Amino acid sequence: MNDSYVFKMNKKWRRGRFLGVAIFSLILFLLIGYGVYEYNDKKDNPFIINTLSDYYNAKSNDYYVKIESSEIYDMNVAMFNSKDQSTFDNVTDYFLGVNIEDKILPVSVKKEDIEKVVNGEVSHYVVSGNIRTFDPNTFRTLKNVLIEDGLTYDEFNSIVLPNYLEQSYPVESLYMFIGLAVIFIFIFSILYGKIFIINRRAQKSLLNYFNGNLDNAYSSIDMDINSSQTFKLNPFTLTQNYIIVDSKHVVLTLPLKELMWVYVHRVTYRFFFFVKINMVTSLELVFSDNRKYRIAVPGFASKGVERANDIIDAISHRTPVFVGYSDELRALFKKKPEEFKYQWELLKQQSYNTEVTEF
Repeated sequence: MNDSYVFKMNKKWRRGRFLGVAIFSLILFLLIGYGVYEYNDKKDNPFIINTLSDYYNAKSNDYYVKIESSEIYDMNVAMFNSKDQSTFDNVTDYFLGVNIEDKILPVSVKKEDIEKVVNGEVSHYVVSGNIRTFDPNTFRTLKNVLIEDGLTYDEFNSIVLPNYLEQSYPVESLYMFIGLAVIFIFIFSILYGKIFIINRRAQKSLLNYFNGNLDNAYSSIDMDINSSQTFKLNPFTLTQNYIIVDSKHVVLTLPLKELMWVYVHRVTYRFFFFVKINMVTSLELVFSDNRKYRIAVPGFASKGVERANDIIDAISHRTPVFVGYSDELRALFKKKPEEFKYQWELLKQQSYNTEVTEF
């Protein structure tokens, strides 16, 4: 069995999927590892700002910084997460000022620290984060509030630094990378899970067609490959009795006599909904156990359609099948699968192994 064509094909496919999982796992490990590194680096080695020179250096290099100060000023400017600005619950950030060499650096403080500072519960304030650039509206609001509170226009421009410190905690970077990892795992699980389910389903169908005897299936397929004339057009191989698919995503070997319906499926991609930039062609295969398989056919636009039609012609010369898509066939298959199968059986009886009825 280990020398069987199908066994080797499946083994190659599994090796490719294992390699994909290994590469994904490595990327995931590096992603989380970098998140842990960022967390430890920010926690243990923040850039300390004591002077204006430190401030400009941190701003230029986007350092994660830490400031300790006992000179804290309430700027009386809050940011809200909704239009309702009447309650403290809607406050997301609050601006305080920290003294650096007779200059004031605005600090966007998180909600959980606001009350402690404003109520005087903290005499020596320690804050960490990154130097950010004000958006014009926020900076204009800050300027107007401080001028209304007594600063002159010139005093504001000479005292208040034009950037602010956005407070953040080292663990937030770790959460961000863990969040990215979870998203990647979710997407990967959907894509790879679907691929594994499809191939597992095809393997189970082959077993059912041979009453669970896989050795018998493999030997019969090998004998047919060696004794009959084959038609090959990537990723399809057709023998006299079997259809074999060896693609990146789907690997299957099933009896041709169990194929009921085959048709072309096309998906067109457009740029800004107007300009057609690509058309992907697939073949839909529907078997007697009511399982469907969509197999991508290489070749863009008309070339893909031409290849798909060549494959359909080769199939129809080997076994009687319904050829081509129609809403009537789709409705019959979806709503009355047994009637669909009965009609296919009638087609087989009437075809004398050569005639194909096309809808």
